[in-house]
Amino acid sequence: MKFKILNTVVAGLIVLVSGAANAGIINWSEVQNTTDFNDVFNLGTTVEAINATTTNSGSVTVNGVEFDNSTSLLSRRGFVGALDGSSTDDSGYDAFLNSFDFGNGSDLTALTIGGGNLIEGVAYSIQLWLTDLRPQSREMYFDDSNGNSSTLNAKGNGLGQYVIGEFTATGNTQELRLDALNSSNAHITGYQIRLSAPAATTVSEPSTLAIVALGLMGFASRRFKKKS
Repeated sequence: MKFKILNTVVAGLIVLVSGAANAGIINWSEVQNTTDFNDVFNLGTTVEAINATTTNSGSVTVNGVEFDNSTSLLSRRGFVGALDGSSTDDSGYDAFLNSFDFGNGSDLTALTIGGGNLIEGVAYSIQLWLTDLRPQSREMYFDDSNGNSSTLNAKGNGLGQYVIGEFTATGNTQELRLDALNSSNAHITGYQIRLSAPAATTVSEPSTLAIVALGLMGFASRRFKKKS
């Protein structure tokens, strides 16, 4: 009876730590200052592309990538006027950068992105933007909930900033955490997820805890056989 209980507990531990062994880690590249429409990464296939704005209808196309309009990312439901009169000399990119969504008094929040269309074990690229050229300076901290982060400045070198990251999906969605560093509201201008490599299943390496759990099960099994 004791062995059966131990067996059940250890099996549960294996399931738990095996899931943790393949966390959705985002490897961020160096942050870039926003300049023109060529900023928009367009290699591979679009999985999800979102323009945070004041409507849930329509879209905006930049450098061949179509971004669906959304006012549902954060609780405040969008703002238009982020460029504060500045321009990238591209109407599509201007429309994209000129709006953002923000949290109503919430500086720390999490988004579930990917639209349920990610495939576990497949590699993807993520690109996200932050632009707000109004007088108050804003910085946002974006991370994957695993301690891997990137910090964007809303002004950058005059048009805001963007960053590209790479991750391997652990399910059909990906978590993205937002933390406002010097304001009371989380902000995001928009993002896209692209299929960045041919589909291939990633086999997780067993974690140390999983190996220990298997060892415990074997040890308990030997003791049980000796007693019987």
